[in-house]
Amino acid sequence: GVGDPTIGMIGGSYGGGIQLVAAGIDDRIEAIVPGIAWNSLNESLYPTADFKTSWGALLGLALLETGARINSQIYPALIQGSLLGFINESQQAILSSSGPTVLVDSITAPTLLIQGTADGLFPLEQSTINAELLAANDIPVDVIWFCGGHGVCLDPRKPALGAQPGIYTLQGELNMESTLNWLDKYVNGNELVPTGPRFEWWDQLGDYHFSDLLPSDPAFYGDPFVTPGAGGSLLLQPLCCGGSGPQLKSPTPLLVSPALAAPARQAIDIAIPGPLLPTQMVGAPELTFTYSGVGTSRHVYAQLVDEKTNLVLGNIITAVPVDLDGGTHEVTIDMQSIAYTMAPGDSLTLQIVGATSVYADATQWGFINVSNVE
Repeated sequence: GVGDPTIGMIGGSYGGGIQLVAAGIDDRIEAIVPGIAWNSLNESLYPTADFKTSWGALLGLALLETGARINSQIYPALIQGSLLGFINESQQAILSSSGPTVLVDSITAPTLLIQGTADGLFPLEQSTINAELLAANDIPVDVIWFCGGHGVCLDPRKPALGAQPGIYTLQGELNMESTLNWLDKYVNGNELVPTGPRFEWWDQLGDYHFSDLLPSDPAFYGDPFVTPGAGGSLLLQPLCCGGSGPQLKSPTPLLVSPALAAPARQAIDIAIPGPLLPTQMVGAPELTFTYSGVGTSRHVYAQLVDEKTNLVLGNIITAVPVDLDGGTHEVTIDMQSIAYTMAPGDSLTLQIVGATSVYADATQWGFINVSNVE
């Protein structure tokens, strides 16, 4: 033809992953808008060496139903991970090579990343990692966090995807308008079109917030909000005995419910009272505690419960690696990111639990004593 065409790409989930991969290997692409995508499939499905059994089963079922032609080693990885909770090094390598990962460092196309605050498969951190890599190379990059993704937005006050007419439009229309403006500027060359702040997010109230700093920028964060807790003891046993999930609150589809966290009946509970002034809790809470214990369990799990709604924030739970060898250890880990407005009178509860349907594993048993929680 007459020269290289200008290309802009949009799409979500697998479509988002395709954009990141394609833009990493083809500099003809002028702009991309990956929605609810990932950086590392291994980190998404196997964080802290614990397999997301429920999401693995759902992905395997989807591949079978659609007749997908994929690497034949993916199925054994999904089966082994779902049955035993772990996968071997070669299976991890396959997952790590299935997606953008290092290719993001080669992207030259301006990128608008749209990620879901209720996404248990590809959590918010995946967009933060991609944004950090792009920003380090001076590639134009903006980020939007909305209530949705691989999961269900259950907030009863202003759900983005729910029964209240018009509420979805607030977030959905912003995503669409931002997408079209991004392509208009970077594909059509319309320099006058506004592309919005660098970082926009919606909290659990359905309220809109923004910043000119990305969540990957240390300067984005203010003073730490620290809550200490004494801890407690917990018998570790399979999900049948009071762990987190499945989430059965309407309108959660039954098939998806095991992949979503819910308040646990048996847990070490740490109360987190609200601050003196309304405060934006945005990003990854850092959890530290001392522990000792015995057993076969390789992980315990941490989640934040909103006491007003009795919902786990984002329906997302964090796998915390532990070594139950009878000795005393300390662990520090970043929990899954949140977008939460906390006001005086509000209360969260940190729950440390021994089992969850998200990481269902019948091989994990034991006892743990936790102290010095922060």
